[in-house]
Amino acid sequence: MSHESPQMVFIGPLRQDYVIGPQKDIYFAQPGGSAMYAAVGARVWGSEPVAIVSRVGEDFPQSWLEQLESKGISCEAVRVLPAAPPSQAFYEYRSDGEVNEREPRLACARAGVALPKELLAYTPPGADEDVRDRFSPLAIRPEDLPSSHRQVRAAYLAPAHIVTHQTLPAPLHSGGTTTIALSPSPRYLRPTSLPLLRSLLPGISVFMVSERMARGLFRDSSRDLAEIARRLGAYGCPLVVVMEEAGGQVVYRDGATSPATLPAYPAERRNPVGAEGAFAGGFLAGLRLTYDPLQAALYGNVSASLSVEGPGALFALSRMKGLAEARLEWLRAQVRGKG
Repeated sequence: MSHESPQMVFIGPLRQDYVIGPQKDIYFAQPGGSAMYAAVGARVWGSEPVAIVSRVGEDFPQSWLEQLESKGISCEAVRVLPAAPPSQAFYEYRSDGEVNEREPRLACARAGVALPKELLAYTPPGADEDVRDRFSPLAIRPEDLPSSHRQVRAAYLAPAHIVTHQTLPAPLHSGGTTTIALSPSPRYLRPTSLPLLRSLLPGISVFMVSERMARGLFRDSSRDLAEIARRLGAYGCPLVVVMEEAGGQVVYRDGATSPATLPAYPAERRNPVGAEGAFAGGFLAGLRLTYDPLQAALYGNVSASLSVEGPGALFALSRMKGLAEARLEWLRAQVRGKG
């Protein structure tokens, strides 16, 4: 176990993922959760120490935390809570483009596989992420941040409880963290709650949001992602990234005349669950290396491409040496060609 102070922290849920992929791959009981995918997405790009901050129940496999530690991802701030809610998360990628996260029994029947016993009484996780007046048991809170984790160069707030997103930026800033990225949870940021961003985004360096959520927020006024990214920038965040469902990104920097649109690496999307988390981690790593948001988005893009091609969050770290760098150069060439 490394005792180096982390340079980046990834704050959010850890899950046990059960996935029926878009190509009907069955990936059950795999390590997941947006914070884990993000930490791995960053770790793809080097040896800089990173850490996860999370809360899990006793059902979460300790062996996965040990595997993360062996890969240079500190889990000392992962708190295990007795009697916490289960950590299973289920996803079925349907042929109509929708994602079923609520009915594993029907999905397993359609796929012709037995329903795992862990999903017999399944309730989708995160249902309480919109509770604003208290910390629920798995909501990460300021006291979960060790002092060493408040003094990092960059932090990512993965989709999580709204009280986590409201209360953690302050201790991070006071500790000296200069870059804070945030992805909202769809549980609390709905079309009717768009004004919430005016209080949530000041102090956030990078706002990362999925295409589906972005379009939903502006469904009555715009369908253009570049215009939506520009409008989101007006809520007080200097850098906005809209992550397209196909894998590309729209990047808007405060003061720019127009957003930049970046292509996706043409990966084989077998397990899209962690794509957005992996992108976020790769983006922060790329920003640390290049200080250029557009270049950082290419790093994130590659991290996502490595993640979606196989099972579980740790899969990206098992890929062939040099593959990430090769994909990055290919993407850079595509962007130069379009310029």
